[in-house]
Amino acid sequence: MNRHNLIKVILILSVFSLSGCGQGGGSSSDQEAATINEEQATTEEQVLNEEQAPSEEQVLNEEQASTEEIKSGTAALSVPAGFNFATNYTVTVDVDISSRTVDRAYLSLCDEYTEQNDNSFVVNYDNCSVRTALDSGVYEGSLLLANNTTRILSVIWYYTGEAPEMIEHIALSRSNADIVIR
Repeated sequence: MNRHNLIKVILILSVFSLSGCGQGGGSSSDQEAATINEEQATTEEQVLNEEQAPSEEQVLNEEQASTEEIKSGTAALSVPAGFNFATNYTVTVDVDISSRTVDRAYLSLCDEYTEQNDNSFVVNYDNCSVRTALDSGVYEGSLLLANNTTRILSVIWYYTGEAPEMIEHIALSRSNADIVIR
């Protein structure tokens, strides 16, 4: 017998073995006792509900209290006029180093970096917002930053091999969103 047929046989036997299980037919006295117990429980519930039913005044007071609770929750919020719920802001970038050098250069704008004790920086270059070549020392563009990003590091790389120029731009915000490098 192959494996496929064996599985079929096992499934068929399982179905037949389960079909024999079920509730047995109890005696009629058991059913009568169950019916009497259900009727007594229903009667007791009705009596308890009638005794504990709130008056119309109590219901109105509870509804009014819940309405006031809701009003104090969301209605109590106040937002200043002109508030923007955006989670990011646009930063304009204006780089023009053409007066300093005509050599080829590359610009990186990164927000994941740490400053060392010697005022140098360790930068995660894999997570930079802008990576672009400077055309004759000039770049103009923009980028989106999350609202919690308040500082960014610009790194200008020179193809001549001289040390990169790093400038930290602090206190960026929606109202102060310009990076200018000259």
